[in-house]
Amino acid sequence: MLAVGAVSVMAVFGGFSMTGSAVATEQNSPQIFTATYTDSDGVEPPAILLGPNGEKPTEWGVAVIPADVTGPIISPMTTKSVGGGTWSYEVGTDGINKACSSKYIHPSKKHSATAVIGSKADKVIKEKDIWANAYATAGLKFTCETYWGVY
Repeated sequence: MLAVGAVSVMAVFGGFSMTGSAVATEQNSPQIFTATYTDSDGVEPPAILLGPNGEKPTEWGVAVIPADVTGPIISPMTTKSVGGGTWSYEVGTDGINKACSSKYIHPSKKHSATAVIGSKADKVIKEKDIWANAYATAGLKFTCETYWGVY
């Protein structure tokens, strides 16, 4: 695990930018970026993570899989215990499109899973103990961003 004092991903992946304290880890491929945040980190969550009434997540995380990572299964299903719940994400391709998937469940709090690729986004918010499953597809040239959030 690699602790990062300031995170700015825009220069590496384009379009995704955050600064602030975070815990970042390298995945199976050093090209995949993951980070977990809490509201005490002072990092503003991306707008896509805001709830329907504007509520901000108290904890959230992201995995960014850049466009240049290729193969039939770009990132196999990765499952982590984060934010008091369980998060799974993966990216795959059928040779024409890339598909991003994010799944999150929390046993006692409202939570979300979000998948973003190109101009496509899917965010699903669920109450405690129900899986939130988000899925989005776009062309192979796009970066995939998967998120989880706890409210």
